[in-house]
Amino acid sequence: MKQRLIWILCSAFLLCCALGGCGEAALLDPKAPVTLTFWHVYGSQADSPMNELVDRFNATVGRERGVLVNVTSVSNSSAIHDALVAAAHGEPGAGELPDLFTCYPKTALAMGTELLLDWNDAVPAESREACVPAFLAEGQVNGAQLIYPIAKSSEVLFVNNTIFSRFSAATGITLAELSTWEGVFMAARAYAEWTDALTPQTEGDAKAFLMLDDPFHFMQIAAAARGETLFDGEAIRFSSPAFEDAWAMLAQSAAEGGLCLYGDYATTAMMTGDIVCGLESTASILYYKDAVTYPDNTHEPLELVALPFPAFAGKEKTVMQRGVGLGAVRTTQTAAAAAAVFLEWITETETNLEFVTAGGYLPVRREAFEALLNGAHGTLADVRAESLYEAITTLYRDYSFYTPPLFERYGALQKRFDSAALEALSAARGMEERLRLCVQRVKNKFGPWGKGTACGSESCALQ
Repeated sequence: MKQRLIWILCSAFLLCCALGGCGEAALLDPKAPVTLTFWHVYGSQADSPMNELVDRFNATVGRERGVLVNVTSVSNSSAIHDALVAAAHGEPGAGELPDLFTCYPKTALAMGTELLLDWNDAVPAESREACVPAFLAEGQVNGAQLIYPIAKSSEVLFVNNTIFSRFSAATGITLAELSTWEGVFMAARAYAEWTDALTPQTEGDAKAFLMLDDPFHFMQIAAAARGETLFDGEAIRFSSPAFEDAWAMLAQSAAEGGLCLYGDYATTAMMTGDIVCGLESTASILYYKDAVTYPDNTHEPLELVALPFPAFAGKEKTVMQRGVGLGAVRTTQTAAAAAAVFLEWITETETNLEFVTAGGYLPVRREAFEALLNGAHGTLADVRAESLYEAITTLYRDYSFYTPPLFERYGALQKRFDSAALEALSAARGMEERLRLCVQRVKNKFGPWGKGTACGSESCALQ
């Protein structure tokens, strides 16, 4: 491993010299193309918009410039993370590292940053400057651009407008009122009351209105919108006003029955008619079907509408940025030049727009967003997609993109929080007198992982 590290560092020095001097033309030869292996998360091995783009690249720009990209694995981000870390550390049975891969910044930390190409050394400054700065910032570690954005996602509010229209006709509540979280939770309370009243012969059968795929993200955005942070170092600030206010929203809605607390994705609950709204990744649009199937096996067409991430009243409009980026193993000067050719091609405005609109993603260049603002999404045949990209352009125009903190145990902290939050909120449902106490249950699950006073009392109802 030590010898490998020395070789990598020497290669890094030579790489900087080569890319800063001779340039790509001296390194690449169409008559002797460089082959780059590639692992990514977009689709399946047999059906992938990324694979289609790679094929096109190989047949056009790649052939002209002497670069061949070979997709050798298509999987989910978790599987790729595990495989990359195992390969980077030479674990028994691990395969060889690919030349290119998609991952989150946390994977770069786990692999060892010294193994990875700094895209600042390979991609021209003008290309980097064309990207949305917040998207670039997420993949930077100690000034090095280790992960480069190629397609981002964010969070929007998907609405089953088929059900919502009936609810709106009965109550007067409109989609416009879902523009703020205060309005969303008001609607959730009204929906629980309305559905309960539909069956007066049966008590306590109110239906939930809303589901959050990731409460951890909600809490971070609530803090960021106030100009605060959810974190104290690598621990959660349970005692902060931002945490307490955002948690009160969730707890109140859980107690009233308006917040769905299933341990699944909102898409699943939407497709069975169990909820009306889901706060989800923009890419979730790919998983929606044309009809809702109810528990009694009856069906109803699904009119799906995407709305921008609701704002917190009187606070800065802020939204989470999500999605993997492109990393590269630092090997040879030629491989780095080849990787840069592919990266620049896939982030070029026209190519990038085609790619992201096929999968519910956000483009990475400001120019591409301007194209969306000017109606590029209006050419999409799918009405749902048009709705989604109208919401996405609103996010770009009116919102700040939040960058989650980068530390090694962020993922573990996220899983721990979401699990504890669902447990505590489930206990609060229908028990409004326990709302003040339910946050203590979350605190007690964390111990040193969180900053704030835990209940510690035998009288605490949720111990």
